[in-house]
Amino acid sequence: MRSRFFTVMAGIQLAILLSGFAPTLYMRSYFRAPELPAYLFVHGFVLTAWFVLLLLQARLANTRRMVWHRLLGWIGAAVAVAVVVTSALAAVGTLQHPRVQFPIEPPRPSGAELLEQKSASFFNTSALLLIFTVLITAALVLRHKPAVHKRLISIASTVIVSAAAFRWPFLLAGLGVSPEVSLAIGGRAGIVVSLLLMAAVAIHDKLKLRHVLPATWWGTGITVSLYLLVFQVSSTHMGRAWVAQMMHDAG
Repeated sequence: MRSRFFTVMAGIQLAILLSGFAPTLYMRSYFRAPELPAYLFVHGFVLTAWFVLLLLQARLANTRRMVWHRLLGWIGAAVAVAVVVTSALAAVGTLQHPRVQFPIEPPRPSGAELLEQKSASFFNTSALLLIFTVLITAALVLRHKPAVHKRLISIASTVIVSAAAFRWPFLLAGLGVSPEVSLAIGGRAGIVVSLLLMAAVAIHDKLKLRHVLPATWWGTGITVSLYLLVFQVSSTHMGRAWVAQMMHDAG
């Protein structure tokens, strides 16, 4: 019997996305969410399409329906491009418009503190998108190597879904958890989720194949290296000046 590991992983990633977006997208009326600009709705539905397709593709591969898997692969490539484009628009949009505010959040900062927050958010998203782009491109180029292909797809999806985990404070607060606990959990959720899911791939390799495949090592290595490299720019004078210029141009 073929391993269902990557199907389960895709299901977990979809669940993380649905829970993270529930307060602002899927269950807006229940959570009494503030109004969102249209581009964020598009962004949310494109990400949803990616993770639904990811689960379907994992299931098709697991049941050896490779003709359908390859056909939907081209659709998946188009959706991956849409993920990058809409996510980039959302990142720029947060610089050009006031951030959507929920009651559990602290008051919006101003001045240097606002610039620091905007810069960190922008470069965090930029890092995630760069990693996603690099890994998905490599996965498509190496699609003739199924073991490599599915690991890179899974790690890339883990990277991009971490943004949804950072939205868990809104979900928790809406379910009655105190704002302090909600924010404390949500502030670490994205990083913890990413590390756990990437570790799960390595553990699966070790248990199933007796060793961790090179694709898992370098996929994880690329993720950590690029994230640290790009995110460091957020605290530099050049990075903050660039963000300040984009905010000024929007104003």
